[in-house]
Order: sequence, then structure tokens, then C-alpha cells
Amino acid sequence: MGDHPLPILYGTLVFSAMCLSVMGLCRAGTMTGALTKPEAEIGYVVVVLSSVCMWLLWMMAWLHQWHPLVEPLYPVG
Repeated sequence: MGDHPLPILYGTLVFSAMCLSVMGLCRAGTMTGALTKPEAEIGYVVVVLSSVCMWLLWMMAWLHQWHPLVEPLYPVG
């Protein structure tokens, strides 16, 4: 896998799978008539943008905890 840590790869795959599954639900809604084409197109945009934003938030939180710059100070007792 190169020099990339596996949790980043797995997390990216999970977010991609979630995005594709919700996009599939939008597609199914269009095919069943529950959504019109313009509603489904808005749904696709919302799903992709929210998935990217959630992935970016998760990635920043994970990277901040990977190699912390501040070490805990323990009282000398």
C-alpha cells in the first residue's frame, strides 16, 4: 500500500461506498417515480458535496490525532 496508513484508505473507501449507495437511492427514487429528475439532480449534488465535506472533516480529525504536536505533561510527584 505504499507509505499511506491503512485507516485512511479504509475510511476513504467507506465514505465512497456510502456516497454511492445514497446516490443509488436517489436513482431508485427516480425510477419508481418518487423523485422527479430535477429533484434527483439536486439530490446528487447534495450527496456528493456532503460526502466530500464529511470525509474532509473525518480526515482532518484523524490526521490531527495521528502525530500530535503537543505531548501531555505529567505532574512530578
